[in-house]
Amino acid sequence: MSQAKCVQRYITAHYDRIEVRVPKGTRDAYRAHAESKGMSLTAWIRHLMDTEMQKKTPRG
Repeated sequence: MSQAKCVQRYITAHYDRIEVRVPKGTRDAYRAHAESKGMSLTAWIRHLMDTEMQKKTPRG
């Protein structure tokens, strides 16, 4: 089995995929902001989601 197939098999077994659609041009602005923070776009989005989930404010 090729290395690429092994990597893809590992990713499929260990990660879920989430897709987000944004208006054209927005992705580049998000990516630039993430890079200004020293993060990849994926790392920045995960950081934002994790931070939001850690808040202990009641809803409603």
